[in-house]
Amino acid sequence: MKSKLKPFHGNVLLLICAILFILIGSEVQAMDMMKGLLITEFILIMLPAFIFAFYLKGNIKEEFRFNKFTLKEFFLVTVIMITLYPVAVFLNYIMNALLSTIGELHVNPIDEIIDTKDFIVTLLVIAGSAGLCEEILFRGFIMRSYEGLGQWKAILLSGLFFGMFHFNLQNLLGPILLGIVIGYIVIRTNSLWMGIYAHMLNNAVAIVLARLIMLIPDTGEVAEPITLEILLMTGVILIIIAGFFGTLSFLALKGLKRTTENKHGVGKNNTLVIEKNIAEELIHTKPEDTEGIANDENYDLPTQHETKKVSFWSWIPIIFFVLIFIGMSALQIFIMRNPELFFLVIRSFR
Repeated sequence: MKSKLKPFHGNVLLLICAILFILIGSEVQAMDMMKGLLITEFILIMLPAFIFAFYLKGNIKEEFRFNKFTLKEFFLVTVIMITLYPVAVFLNYIMNALLSTIGELHVNPIDEIIDTKDFIVTLLVIAGSAGLCEEILFRGFIMRSYEGLGQWKAILLSGLFFGMFHFNLQNLLGPILLGIVIGYIVIRTNSLWMGIYAHMLNNAVAIVLARLIMLIPDTGEVAEPITLEILLMTGVILIIIAGFFGTLSFLALKGLKRTTENKHGVGKNNTLVIEKNIAEELIHTKPEDTEGIANDENYDLPTQHETKKVSFWSWIPIIFFVLIFIGMSALQIFIMRNPELFFLVIRSFR
């Protein structure tokens, strides 16, 4: 099946969801974080993706890749995501170290609801709803809409926009990496369920670790001031940890690739790349000699949809999305540099 989703569809949907997230999501989360997260994820993020898909008359199961997965794929994805987490943390550490030179870093508001009695409910809401809804939007719809550009471009673009969609410089590089890896997982397994599981697992690991850190008793000792030596030592330790776990994650990704080589859907319209030597061979092959290839169910020639260029106008929504991201980032930096002034202005409007 050829996807009906085009880059323009994904770009428009991304812009709409970004606007809804900023204008409505931030407000409902400010009133009640838990309920606000549910409203944001299910109504502002997931629902528009389904509305767009229905409007375009796409086959939901095939467009979103609601396909089965194997037990071996499940195991490999588990290993990939657990070992990838320290790498994502390291990337965020680098960004936070840079931002700390600009101003005061702010605590993630989600940390406040992690420190509650209903931890299981919190875990299900944050890990479950985000994993389900955000994957349906980004890997289900947006990445799918970019696959006509080539699937590596689709993986990279959807991963980049996924990170930017958080609109938080302190949590930018980690989500970009996770988005790229999850995109690769979805295409290799040909199953969005694996992407949803991977996302949920990553969030669950983050929440459980944050909770465990909160349970460490406060000794009352005054913390030593953070010096350049401490920062460098911490950075070196994180590099070693990230390098070790990153290697394990890479090996697990290689294992996933081997496992899915002959899987239905990988090698047809869902191929990650068209091998250069095969493409060159086809160019110099007579038409009558391609009959066998054309009849081979495991090989598809590039179609017009897969190779045609996308007009500049299709990317106008992305230009606005990037401008919004730049504006939100500038606002975040301003708040970091002038926290008292910012909150004084906010209180004056209330």
